[in-house]
Amino acid sequence: RRHGKAKFLDNARAEKINEEVRDLQKKLSPWSRNDLVTNKNALDNANKELENKDSLPSCESEVAALNHKVQLIEERTWDNSTERLALATTKLAEASEAYR
Repeated sequence: RRHGKAKFLDNARAEKINEEVRDLQKKLSPWSRNDLVTNKNALDNANKELENKDSLPSCESEVAALNHKVQLIEERTWDNSTERLALATTKLAEASEAYR
């Protein structure tokens, strides 16, 4: 009887860990895309202004700054994705061990 209860607790723990992994995956995707889309839109707008303005040096510096910002966000997104993937993989391994 104790063995059955222990297996039930292991299954419940495994299900909880799987649920946490799914939640992490859901949180990862929209956050990084929204930041990237917002800054790419700002970059597109700056490029349009660059075409329409006579003061090219100031627009070029704005475009360069936005390019740099997009690059930093992409790097941060990659780092966060890597960390979250490692965490999800660890939790999945724990769930797999608990399920056994």
